[in-house]
Amino acid sequence: KSEEDENKRLFIEAILSLLTIGVISLNQNFDITLYNKSVLKILGKKQSDLDNQNFIIVFPEWKDILINFEKSQRIIETFQFEIHINDNARNLNLRIIKEIKDDIINGYVVTIDDTTSLILAEKHAAWSDIAKKIAHEVKNPLTPIKLSAERIEKKIQNKSINSDEVSLLTQTISKQVDDIGKLVDEFSSFARMPKAEVKLDNLSQALQASFDLYANSYPKINTKIELPSKEIFYQFDNFQITQAFTNIIKNAVESVQTIPNPSILVKLTEKEGFIEISVKDNGIGIDENKIAILFEPYFTTKDKGTGLGLSIVKKIIEDHGGIIKIKKNKNMAGTTSLIKFELY
Repeated sequence: KSEEDENKRLFIEAILSLLTIGVISLNQNFDITLYNKSVLKILGKKQSDLDNQNFIIVFPEWKDILINFEKSQRIIETFQFEIHINDNARNLNLRIIKEIKDDIINGYVVTIDDTTSLILAEKHAAWSDIAKKIAHEVKNPLTPIKLSAERIEKKIQNKSINSDEVSLLTQTISKQVDDIGKLVDEFSSFARMPKAEVKLDNLSQALQASFDLYANSYPKINTKIELPSKEIFYQFDNFQITQAFTNIIKNAVESVQTIPNPSILVKLTEKEGFIEISVKDNGIGIDENKIAILFEPYFTTKDKGTGLGLSIVKKIIEDHGGIIKIKKNKNMAGTTSLIKFELY
């Protein structure tokens, strides 16, 4: 039996040695029983650091995560971290899986994936795209500013200054400068968005707070919220998620402003494997061809919009491991915004 177990162990070790992600096996007390070489490479550790050691002692910064996961009902949990190894910042994906037999935890498997290169590549591509779009958006108001300034200069040279006409031209310049300023402010907000401070919090309360903000301000709109009887808790940054919910509900409010019998329905449900938030309105809707590009920076359907609101919402939701989509309603006018967070 022991020889069979040893052969099985050697076979598993051979497979693990081929993996680029780090894999660590723990017993029920979090003692390290097995790991592959990728763990050493990713975390900058030596064999002597891990051999016959307890995971919590080697990685005390992850103690709370393991303890909370042990107490939870979840089988799998995923976390994102930024750590510093030899003064170099590394982005890691940490996934913990419970090994359960007869409702008893026998151990854990921890996988560690270094996503630094992927994240850097995504950031570089995103900033390149944003830079192009900023250049395009700033260039648009520069043309009327330049033309207005040239006309004013020409009138001064010809001594044919008409105060009303000059006033109109200066108003054009002022408006375009304001538009550029608004664009810069929105971009600064997008670019400086802080890293999410995630902790276990009440998602039901966060959605209710965002809903109340608009339900109380727009009594003529038939607003309704449906929450499960049992409050839902999730790992999230309360400020950022509330900001995202508020933005989506604001969009729904704006879409029903000009129609008779406006209505908005906000729902929170916990289904098998995920949490779903939906915001449904009977407003003016959106062109199906534009749905695919709604979340792109600087795309907007509003006359005075900068096109960064939904980009920020998407970034917040994705930073929390969720997905967001907007779709046309099937049997009524308007749209529905859907947010999903996966439960592990």
